[in-house]
Amino acid sequence: MKSNQKKTIESVVEQLRTLAPQVEEIRDNIEEIFDSRSENWQESEKGEEMQDEIDSLYDATDMFDELIDALDSMI
Repeated sequence: MKSNQKKTIESVVEQLRTLAPQVEEIRDNIEEIFDSRSENWQESEKGEEMQDEIDSLYDATDMFDELIDALDSMI
């Protein structure tokens, strides 16, 4: 791999490392709101939609970790 390609990958990894905590913070904030609601609300359609959003954000943070690991292994 060429030096400029490695530098580009390093830059992308750095950006991902900046973005990942932001996504985690969003997820944590939404989860805190969800947890503060009543059990009845959590089991409602709106509550289930919010839980799906939280689950998707957990998946996204896992994908960030996997992507960072994969790119790190290339440099």
